[in-house]
Amino acid sequence: MHDQIKQNILSLRMEGMATLWQNLSETHQLPHLSAEQLLQMLLQAEWEHRQGRKQDRLVRAARFRYQSSLEEIDWHTSRNLDKNELLQLSDCSFVKRAENVLITGPTGVGKSFIASAIGHQACHLGYKVVYFNMQKLFQKLRIAKAEGTYMKEMLRIEKQDLLILDDFGIHPMDANTRLEVKPEDFTSEDLTGIDLLVVGSPTQKFSPLKGISGFLSAIRPGSLKNVKTAAFDTRIDIKKVNNRMLNFMVFLFGYAARPIAARLKTKGGIPAAPPAGFFVDDTKGPVSAGEIEKAREWARGMLP
Repeated sequence: MHDQIKQNILSLRMEGMATLWQNLSETHQLPHLSAEQLLQMLLQAEWEHRQGRKQDRLVRAARFRYQSSLEEIDWHTSRNLDKNELLQLSDCSFVKRAENVLITGPTGVGKSFIASAIGHQACHLGYKVVYFNMQKLFQKLRIAKAEGTYMKEMLRIEKQDLLILDDFGIHPMDANTRLEVKPEDFTSEDLTGIDLLVVGSPTQKFSPLKGISGFLSAIRPGSLKNVKTAAFDTRIDIKKVNNRMLNFMVFLFGYAARPIAARLKTKGGIPAAPPAGFFVDDTKGPVSAGEIEKAREWARGMLP
């Protein structure tokens, strides 16, 4: 009889319930349980089994760099980790609030391990997570764009509750890494949930790049309400260029950052910093001496 009941339970795909039924049967506990107690135990076992399978699926789908947890973090090393601050992230309420978490520090302190641990915790709480190395993500999107599946890939990423980007900003973006944004590739809904939008562009013919202009055109007026915005450009120092006409044209039309900032404001954006420009030695770079620190100081001004 007990074996038949187990088979019936398995036919209903209730593996957790079937496992508990077998254990109770083999240990002769069934006669000592009331119908209510037995039903409660069976339902609890099935719920826990399904939750465990769901968490396993979420972890596999996330493709974390490390199989880590917050409990495995070594707090006693000289990494200046704030245990209370990290534990506050363990409830993943920042995901519900659509907030960003930035993990910074020198190479080798365990940033990727910590990010993976937070991601695992989010999976255990039922959130859908995806983990990307930035260089691999750019490569994936570049291939998708060539194959005509760019929007499909972006929609797949958009469906996630938490996106973890590892090694962000370590490697410079070259011509192969940058992706031109066309108006048809973007809608204002793609900006849902963001709290800060920073748009940058090289200055070409006193204007932003065509792709940046297309991106700005695709944003509906008013769709950046309550979103902090900022704009920057890279530019050649005209003081080093002996060309009176060029000097006059720059005086007349300016650089790319100012019109970008103006357009962001017309979309409802709240300026988080004044438009800024950073000098480069040539049209293909590199950034001039001292400009990186200048850019960092400008970015720090946007922090709360």
